[in-house]
Amino acid sequence: MVKPKSSNRGAIAKFASVGKNTTKKDLARIAMCYPNAYVAQISLGANMNQTIQAFVEAENHDGPSIIIAYSPCISHGIKGGMANSSEQEKLAVKSGYFPIFRYNPKESKFTLDFKEPDFNTFHDFLNTQNRFSMLSKVNENSEEILNKLKEEAINRFNYYKSLEKIE
Repeated sequence: MVKPKSSNRGAIAKFASVGKNTTKKDLARIAMCYPNAYVAQISLGANMNQTIQAFVEAENHDGPSIIIAYSPCISHGIKGGMANSSEQEKLAVKSGYFPIFRYNPKESKFTLDFKEPDFNTFHDFLNTQNRFSMLSKVNENSEEILNKLKEEAINRFNYYKSLEKIE
């Protein structure tokens, strides 16, 4: 039995040597199912003010708070090394790979903090990391897998964008 992981489709990892071929769990979406949980997704390199605001709101929230941060790690295989992690954080948001937002259930308020990702840069972002760029060397379906990943990112972003309109 294969257990779903929270890694993205197409990522090469210990458990997926030819690239993960299932959908990533959307941990923030799952957490927002709890009626009293404050949930935020942040990326320090993309928006420092949003990050600080999320931590302040989480601290002031009367109930559980969950902050999910985009944080590059050495196993991502960032081209140029970890010295480029801040730029990776920025690119993850700009390309639509990682939407940033805040959700306060007490006010039923969802705020999408980066509203216009450029999905045309999605594959460029993926190619800055060995965990994705190596996929073409080990999987003949790499293009299809990464296009599906992009489609999932677009759908995820559109879902979060639709939440901003509900109040």
